[in-house]
Amino acid sequence: GVEDESYDAVLMSYVSGSIPTESLSNLYRNAFSALRSGGVILIHDFFVDNDGKGPTKAALWALAHVTVNPDGMGLRPRRIVQLLTDQGFVSPKVDDMIPKTTQIIVATKPNV
Repeated sequence: GVEDESYDAVLMSYVSGSIPTESLSNLYRNAFSALRSGGVILIHDFFVDNDGKGPTKAALWALAHVTVNPDGMGLRPRRIVQLLTDQGFVSPKVDDMIPKTTQIIVATKPNV
């Protein structure tokens, strides 16, 4: 396994949308444990806007991805930010990565 507090960063690119929704909290909890204080988690994926109305490319990807992950939730930034803060991450920031297609969420494990 991974030792606690052994990494400065955890990158998850196209991971969160590929696992069942009920597994996300545990995934982020494990990332929190693996990070040193001040470490960051970076989550890159196809995110549908919080209102569910777009962007079109991300929505089409989410729809097509149902065949891979029928228990997925169709990722929305607000929901992922909530899951991260529930695990203890702070200062989440959402930015476009590939405009109108993917986004990245970066959050920090607080210094203790």
